[in-house]
Amino acid sequence: MHLGDRGGARSAYKSAVEAYRGASKLDPSNSNLVIKRVYVLVLLGRAEEARSVFEKARAGNPGDRVLRNFQENRGLDKMLSDPGLKSVTP
Repeated sequence: MHLGDRGGARSAYKSAVEAYRGASKLDPSNSNLVIKRVYVLVLLGRAEEARSVFEKARAGNPGDRVLRNFQENRGLDKMLSDPGLKSVTP
């Protein structure tokens, strides 16, 4: 992959989404994997899917401190409103 290779970046991000999905199945209590997957989905321009993944994880783990903090700090909204995001979205 070379600088400016959006196709290569998109492919790498898609692989990362699948890796985080698989890792989450192996370690469902690791909420950091959910946050990382959400972040990569946002980078891919799949904001609604990212929101759905987060909401499903939050509903399934209502006492999870990491997910609660992410929600309370509006982590997803901050990602989506970051002006630099558009320049990294493949």
